[in-house]
Amino acid sequence: MPRPPRLNWEQHRPQITSLYQSGATSQAITSYLLDETGVSMTPTHLRRLLQSWGVPRQRPRTEVTPDLKERIEALFFQHALTDAEIVKALEQEGTKISSRKVQEIRWEIGLYRRHNAEQLATAMAEVREFFEGERTTTNIVRHMGYRSLYVHMRQRFFNIPRDSLRAVYAEFHEDAIAHRRARAERKRSGWTVPGPNYIWSVDGYCKLEYFGIEIYAGIDAYSRYITWFYIGVSA
Repeated sequence: MPRPPRLNWEQHRPQITSLYQSGATSQAITSYLLDETGVSMTPTHLRRLLQSWGVPRQRPRTEVTPDLKERIEALFFQHALTDAEIVKALEQEGTKISSRKVQEIRWEIGLYRRHNAEQLATAMAEVREFFEGERTTTNIVRHMGYRSLYVHMRQRFFNIPRDSLRAVYAEFHEDAIAHRRARAERKRSGWTVPGPNYIWSVDGYCKLEYFGIEIYAGIDAYSRYITWFYIGVSA
């Protein structure tokens, strides 16, 4: 049986080159060729073909604007995203950018994920000044736990590691920390019910909720009998 004739890829070269240099992925290009011309090609074959043609990838340059800097700052502080997550969020908004470029912009506007001694001292001094002012006004941070405090400070554009934030917080609100520790160390007191079906306790298992699976159950407090059980995608 004779072998099928070899395809002449040169006739598709302008289309392939244009798509590749505009930033299209190998999978997107092969899908386009199949849909538009009926030509089937694997991504591996495409990469070899482009290499043989000597075609360089020309990634689109990102224009750094004040709006882009402001958006990266908001994603960094208010949403606490990693650089990869910032790239994904910006691409969903129509901005093509690399993780390296996000990092360069962060450094340019003074947003560091790791602090040297001087940067850390400056950040801690700014937080002390903020706590000093807030203590004479609302003083709401006094009643916050460490997690809510960290979110509170990030939303106000303070870039400081968690451990350093805790240390500064302890300087101002040591009594509040001691009070919370005393409450946490207090032992639970026992309780009893007069008989079956007096109280049903309800609880949920939320670790699988991210995957769309919700689990709930009810248990009789007296007999420890599980009265009902629910597993589903929505309660």
